[in-house]
Amino acid sequence: MFSKLIFDPAVDYIQTLKTSHQDMSREIDALRHELEAARSNNQFQQTGAPNHSHGYSHVNNAFGQPPGLPPPQHPPTDSTSGT
Repeated sequence: MFSKLIFDPAVDYIQTLKTSHQDMSREIDALRHELEAARSNNQFQQTGAPNHSHGYSHVNNAFGQPPGLPPPQHPPTDSTSGT
């Protein structure tokens, strides 16, 4: 009788922990998939191409180039030629 008073609440508590752990694992998996989809969508919008970097993407600057590269150079225009 005494052991039942001790073990029943312990078993119930362990079952509650297991259920809570399973729920959290499912939520973490769902959040990982959501984050991966958001990163993929963000990369697609930035480059116009699908993201295949698995979350380790670089951010492009306004000219569509990786950071650290200068903006594209345009040939100088000759304002004296009249064209």
